[in-house]
Amino acid sequence: MAGNGNHYTYRQREYLKQLVIEAEVQRFTMEESLAYVHAKLKLPVSERYLYTIKARLKRGAADRLDKLAKDRSAYIAEFFKRIDEVKTYQKELWLRYHLSRDDAAIQVSCIRELHQLSITLANLYEIMPQFTRVAGAVSYETNIPDNNEEAQVTAAGSA
Repeated sequence: MAGNGNHYTYRQREYLKQLVIEAEVQRFTMEESLAYVHAKLKLPVSERYLYTIKARLKRGAADRLDKLAKDRSAYIAEFFKRIDEVKTYQKELWLRYHLSRDDAAIQVSCIRELHQLSITLANLYEIMPQFTRVAGAVSYETNIPDNNEEAQVTAAGSA
C-alpha cells in the first residue's frame, strides 16, 4: 500500500516527521497536512500513516519529557542549545546586515531582529539560575529574599 511508511528511507522518514511537526505548528487540517507533506516530500503519504506519525511523535515527546525530568544534564543541555541557537541567529543576521550594504530596509530589519534576539538572550541568561535549580543543578544566584520573606522582616521590625 502506498504511503504506509514501509518504503521510505531513513532520511525520508525523518524528513516526514519534521514536515508533520511543521504542519502541526501551522495548525493545518488533515487535508492541508497531506497536501503540504506531499508537496515537500514528493511521495504519496496516506492519512493513516500521518496519524501513525503523529502518535509516534506524541509518545516521543512523552519519552523526551521523562528523560529531561530524570537527567538534569539533558535538561540543562537543552537550555544551552537555545542559547546557542539565538547566537547562531545573531551571526546569520550580522552576515545579512553586512551583505546588504546597498539596502537600508534590510539593514534596519536586521537591526530590529538583532535587538529582539539580544532581549531573548538576556532573558535566557536571567532565568538561567532558576532553570538550572529546577534541573537540580547548583545555583550561583545571590541570596536575595523574595517578597514574602521581605514582608516578614518588615513586619517583625515594626512590631
